[in-house]
Amino acid sequence: MGWYLWVLPALSGLTALLETDGVYVGQWMLSRPVVAGPLVGAALGAGFTGVAFGAVFEALSLEASPVGSFVPMNGTVGAVCAVLLCAGPEALPPAAALPAGLALGLGVSALERLLRDRRAALSQEAERSLRSARRVPWAGLLFRSVGTYALAVAAFIYLSVALLGPAVGGLWGALPSALQRGLMAAFDWSPWLASAVLMHALARGR
Repeated sequence: MGWYLWVLPALSGLTALLETDGVYVGQWMLSRPVVAGPLVGAALGAGFTGVAFGAVFEALSLEASPVGSFVPMNGTVGAVCAVLLCAGPEALPPAAALPAGLALGLGVSALERLLRDRRAALSQEAERSLRSARRVPWAGLLFRSVGTYALAVAAFIYLSVALLGPAVGGLWGALPSALQRGLMAAFDWSPWLASAVLMHALARGR
């Protein structure tokens, strides 16, 4: 019960705070999967799992940058969710946690698009304040923007892991053994795929 009462909420909140570094605060690279994955893994006593998922999701999302209306897969949320699914009470095998993390990384992108629309409304509010009061309440607007984003991401991670963990665990147990072996083979190949993506990115950067 402690997992759902304080461990999962705390780690969901920590990840959400790290996520604000990506756009809102600082941009010190704390929001990268290669940082968040090992950090959450170490907190759960699963450091190697955190490093593995962090490295894979980092490579897969290395070249994905939000430009204009395009919001790519959130590798940080995907990596953290995969670690939580593996190291949590459901103890999903990595071969099941990886596709779940990929799906959740894509799913949170839709949430981020909705939050972008909300930020547009805050911009209009700032414009109205400037016209009427000749000043903009930047502190309040920034607090609302960052707070809304952090709470939304934390809630997404918590609910996704809490609900998806048992569901994916049951689905994994019901899969034919041949399909399980195929997913495990895909997971074994994921570091090589991530390495290929990384080398491609480095080659393009020359």
